[in-house]
Amino acid sequence: MMEGMMNGGSDWLQVISLILNLVFGGGLVVTLVTLKSTKKSAEASAKGAEANTESTELDNVDKAVAIWRGLAEEMEKRYSDLFTNYTELQKNFSTLTIEVSSLRSEVKKITSTNQRILNILNSINHENLEQKKQEANEISN
Repeated sequence: MMEGMMNGGSDWLQVISLILNLVFGGGLVVTLVTLKSTKKSAEASAKGAEANTESTELDNVDKAVAIWRGLAEEMEKRYSDLFTNYTELQKNFSTLTIEVSSLRSEVKKITSTNQRILNILNSINHENLEQKKQEANEISN
């Protein structure tokens, strides 16, 4: 009887072993299939992310180019405005230089006239008063 139990026990072990092999063996196949589909899904997701990244990078480059283009246009306008102002300042400077020169000449004449009148005034006495008045009037005109 012991032998029957041993045989029966051995049969049971074989049945349990067969069931476990099917369960775990079937699980292995399912796991392999699942892993394969997961890998494909991950690859597709990675390709999509890569394409999205490339698109984002291109968008960023386009935005950077737009910013630089805007800055260049703004700088060009500022340069143009500054050049226009510079040209105007040059014209004004030339005009002022001519006016300053003219004023210097006028100041020299007035200074000379004043000096001559001062000399006449210093040489006035009672005897030559009328003569000196006439000389001063001639110089001032």
